[in-house]
Amino acid sequence: MNLHMHQHIFAYLDLSTAHTTQATSQLLAEISTEERCHRNWPAMTVAPYEYGCFVTVPDLAETPNERLMTLPQDLALVLIHARGQGCTVVRFDSGADVIDGIPFHNW
Repeated sequence: MNLHMHQHIFAYLDLSTAHTTQATSQLLAEISTEERCHRNWPAMTVAPYEYGCFVTVPDLAETPNERLMTLPQDLALVLIHARGQGCTVVRFDSGADVIDGIPFHNW
């Protein structure tokens, strides 16, 4: 049997949860796949954990602007920045750094 294994290496952006509002952070911790579809969000995975969450970055070239506009603005700005840096995943973490170029919120 001849199996072809493909290796995929992805870059992720590690940043503080302060780059989202408290409301967006809470939403990401609780939103279900069904609710994201109902809100017409772009295809993306959200995986919460104790100190934040992982969010996959949609392919913006294949995501209609009207779908991107259904996201909270703070989240959309982070995803646009992440994709511009070649990242396919964002890790929001309460202990991570605040970075320049993306608005942040004190909460």
